[in-house]
Amino acid sequence: YLQAGQVETDGPSVHRYRSLFFGVLGGMLVLGVGLGWSLIGRAMSGVRNVTRTAAGIGDGDLSTRVPHVGRGREIDELVDAFNGMLDRIDTSVRELREVTDNIAHDLRGPLTRIRGLMETATTGGESLEAYRNVRGSIIEECDRMVQMVNTMLDIAEANAGLRRPGTERLDLGGVVAEAHELFEPVAEERGIAFRLVASPDAPCVLGDRRAIQRVVSNLIDNALKYTPPGGQVELG
Repeated sequence: YLQAGQVETDGPSVHRYRSLFFGVLGGMLVLGVGLGWSLIGRAMSGVRNVTRTAAGIGDGDLSTRVPHVGRGREIDELVDAFNGMLDRIDTSVRELREVTDNIAHDLRGPLTRIRGLMETATTGGESLEAYRNVRGSIIEECDRMVQMVNTMLDIAEANAGLRRPGTERLDLGGVVAEAHELFEPVAEERGIAFRLVASPDAPCVLGDRRAIQRVVSNLIDNALKYTPPGGQVELG
């Protein structure tokens, strides 16, 4: 029997409760450590996947993506952000390769023509007038290459957000007429009938003058380049 105010501190029941308490506490600790280790392992496996993919990118492989394995919301968000970044990088690289291939293809033509003109002027016995014509053709080809390079720079600046196109009121009829006057000697030299179809109701637009002039010049240049001698090109 216990007197009032006394607490039993010894006895079989206290030992049982104490053993039970420490047993439950130990089990909870072991379970918590195991569960925490499992969660950390799952999270780190997702990070390791990202690390392996990043290492593959360093070797030049941009096609690899980190798979979704359900490692938790935070890891899935990291994987989505990483894969989205890879998609943007892959697109930029492919566009850069395409632009580079196009530039190499476009510059090969003027360089080949300049080389041919120089060989002709060096080995031939042409008159002074013929040399002047060769000089004029070389200057024309150099101007075309400079225009290509300027176009590349404008595209690069626009894609990088460093250049905003200018805006002014333009008479499209005037722009087209100027382009016709510029390319008329080229068409005559190639034996192509180059006709301007005047339009009295040509609209005025708001745009970048240099960009629109470049568009018109590229269209005319392609038309004259791929029209055989004796053909006809209409500009309107």
